[in-house]
Amino acid sequence: MKIFMTVFCLTVLTTDCASTKAGLSKVKPKAENNVFIYKKYSRGFYNEFHIGEEKITSYLNYQKTKISEKSTAKKDWEYCLKLLNDIDLKNFSDLKAPSNLRQTDRVLHGALTLKIKEKDFIASCHFDHGNPPEKIKILVEHLLYISGAESH
Repeated sequence: MKIFMTVFCLTVLTTDCASTKAGLSKVKPKAENNVFIYKKYSRGFYNEFHIGEEKITSYLNYQKTKISEKSTAKKDWEYCLKLLNDIDLKNFSDLKAPSNLRQTDRVLHGALTLKIKEKDFIASCHFDHGNPPEKIKILVEHLLYISGAESH
């Protein structure tokens, strides 16, 4: 009887694990689009913009409780991708800010994060808001323009 119960339990556990694995392999996570994330902030101010192919989500406070959304125009998204192709992703995180006034609280901090799904690439670049590194300046200005944020 002990042998029968042992074989029965092992059979049930093996079958249960196999069915769970089969169920998980059928559920594929939704492919995420590329996302540009721009933050401008200081000790008392915070804005964060997530610009994706479908929509632009704006977080208007540190707690991310004040949110606004709008759709991304197709031509604006295509221009973002064109500008992204002009950037050397390998050296993106190594870009140097042309100034460091943000360290003295004279200007807002600015940060651009790229999430590129096809390449499993996530990197950020930090600089003074309104004065990004030259290699990403046009992209940052375009992202601010389409998000409705002012550059200064």
